[in-house]
Amino acid sequence: METTPLFCYQLYMPPIIKRKEKLYGMRLGTFVPPWGLLGLLWAILTTVVILLISSGGNMLHQNQLFDFNSLIFYANLYDLASVGLTYMWYNQQTVIPIHIKLDRMLVNEEWMSVFPRSHYIIKPPSCLDHNPIVLLSGDKFDSHRRFLFKNYWLKSEFFWYLLLSNLSVNSRGQPFAALCFLLKQLKTDIKDKAWACSNSVSSHMDSLLRKQEDCLSLFNQDCHNESISLALKNINDQLAEASSQWYSWLLQRAKIKWLSKGEDDLKFLYSRIHLRRNYRRTAISLAMSNSNFSFSEAVRDTILHFQRLYNPPRRQSFDILHFSVGNVIPHEYVLSLTIPFSNAEIKKAIFSGASNSTPSPDGFNFEFFKSSWIATGPMVCKAVKTFYHNAYIPNAAKATAITLIPKTNHVEVISDFRPISLCNTTYKIIAKILAARMKPIMPLIIS
Repeated sequence: METTPLFCYQLYMPPIIKRKEKLYGMRLGTFVPPWGLLGLLWAILTTVVILLISSGGNMLHQNQLFDFNSLIFYANLYDLASVGLTYMWYNQQTVIPIHIKLDRMLVNEEWMSVFPRSHYIIKPPSCLDHNPIVLLSGDKFDSHRRFLFKNYWLKSEFFWYLLLSNLSVNSRGQPFAALCFLLKQLKTDIKDKAWACSNSVSSHMDSLLRKQEDCLSLFNQDCHNESISLALKNINDQLAEASSQWYSWLLQRAKIKWLSKGEDDLKFLYSRIHLRRNYRRTAISLAMSNSNFSFSEAVRDTILHFQRLYNPPRRQSFDILHFSVGNVIPHEYVLSLTIPFSNAEIKKAIFSGASNSTPSPDGFNFEFFKSSWIATGPMVCKAVKTFYHNAYIPNAAKATAITLIPKTNHVEVISDFRPISLCNTTYKIIAKILAARMKPIMPLIIS
């Protein structure tokens, strides 16, 4: 089986200017295979673009970091996610103690592509001056890929055919349950189609690029041939459309909100995607690094931690009289809270949602409901209005996916993660309507 070559450079360099200049002169960014930079980065005056993590002592000035930070920038290196201890060196002084994170691991974009789940664990130093670093590929922690609606599908006639075909089937039963069934059936139909896979767009682009190269070769031989010119124009139009779809998909996955049209640095978007995944997949590794747990035991221990945190024991007795009387909602606002949901409220809640929002358990985002509003709007409004009358939401709509987000790039304990709930878009619509109604009243009842 063919394997990808891997290079790892280990650095240990005393703070001597001439030796550092030799390192600065290295063209590290020219290496194509996956490679990483591991070692004593303090000695070469780098903080990996951010300030050095330390406790005590004097912070380095940015002017001292310019040369090597420039090297990091031009080599396109990224700080790999890490777990374990924060500080890796101690000056053994009690008067002016200094604790510093000395050692790091930097990797290039190719490394992140081949080893997207890789990270390193910082172990206790034992009798050494420095903490040992254990590099893990993370490949054994493969996770199931959930369905995610891709916004570029909205430009495909095949998608609209599936949507309209499912809408043409007469729905039965409770409106909210019918909406959930529609989304479930549409998701099932989409999964079976080859065009729904993002790899098909990438393969189509590669095919068009090869055709473009062949066509340009013929065009150079006979530049006055109208048929070749027409074929080249047709290929260029298809390539522009395919590139637009691919860029839309990368932008959706990277969740970059400040990019505007024209800023299509695909390599930057790739790095954002890989870094988000890299930092997010370290929770289980942290649980396993601090004990002899197996993978399943680490998952169970992590779940129990947050269950104890967010599900404290219930009080045996509860007396409402223990609470002081607060402010009362003014009478003129009562009607605005209790009137039935309107179509305008529902539409406003949907169109105010982020198009590239984090995917929910069912995989459909706000962009799907926005762009298909003409077709799905009546069904969505009917389902949401039904909730107002009978306060019923099907379990499929209430389903929530919980994921752990690291608070920093380096996590030391499990409390350095914060859990977030990924709710279905249909559930968010109702929550946004209720929040919009409560917004003008909250300042009046909170003292």
